[in-house]
Amino acid sequence: MTPTRRFSDLLWQGPPGKLIEAGRARRIELFTSAPLLKELGGVLGRVQFVRQLQERALAVDTIVDDYAAMATIVVPAIIGATVARDP
Repeated sequence: MTPTRRFSDLLWQGPPGKLIEAGRARRIELFTSAPLLKELGGVLGRVQFVRQLQERALAVDTIVDDYAAMATIVVPAIIGATVARDP
């Protein structure tokens, strides 16, 4: 999941919210990494999300910490270039 999608999942209902709830209930396994958690915090900190966070009395750090607590933190693999440069 992309950080923007995860943010949506944490704040809104529907299928994405159901995925987060299933992860919270340990019915499914969620995986993330430190770089993705950092990116999630950056997305949540954007000005366009201030109102939604305030309405729900949520803090960026709390959301990131809660997501990290329900997910398994993995180390991302280093993947080399997959497309050769155009000559």
